[in-house]
Amino acid sequence: MLNDKDLAALVTKLEVPMVVGAAIEHGAELQDDVHYALHDLLSEMQPDTALIAIALSAKAIAAAYCGTGSGSEIVIMECDRMISEYGMLWLENSRRGHIDNSYLISILENVPEDLECLAELIDINLCYAAFDNPAIAEICEIMQIQAGAHAIIAEEFLSVMEMAAAQKKKNQTDVPANMAAANASETLKFADNIVQFPG
Repeated sequence: MLNDKDLAALVTKLEVPMVVGAAIEHGAELQDDVHYALHDLLSEMQPDTALIAIALSAKAIAAAYCGTGSGSEIVIMECDRMISEYGMLWLENSRRGHIDNSYLISILENVPEDLECLAELIDINLCYAAFDNPAIAEICEIMQIQAGAHAIIAEEFLSVMEMAAAQKKKNQTDVPANMAAANASETLKFADNIVQFPG
């Protein structure tokens, strides 16, 4: 479960929610450099990272501009779910630097669908709610575009990961028992990136 400290860490590390928060607070016109910076920040992220950044930002916009209607509640509820589901994994990954691929695949297999859901929620509930604030409306459009693009990237990414995992499993099962035993007795030793052959 994410606590306030975890959420603050996500907002700070991902940057996009901070930019969106400043736009909500000040209501200033979105300058061209900020527009391009948001696109660049989101486009350079991995799909799961972009999902969290957009969900945090969309939740803030929904709370500020959508009132208390059902549309606002749906956006906030779905964003909370996505932030909770992926946020802790993202923080653990950033702290430890490595997570088992099989576990990663099981967690991330819903990322494409969630990104598509997020793009749709932004389009239906946020773009129109913020129409009287051009800067926020522009941010919503950027997030919608990036969420849709990352959904496609995530599909390809997961496909590659699953194929690699399947190939690795196949290679392991294809090695005969006697060959595995022979290989075990003549294991290559690695030191300082130099391969030292046995004997």
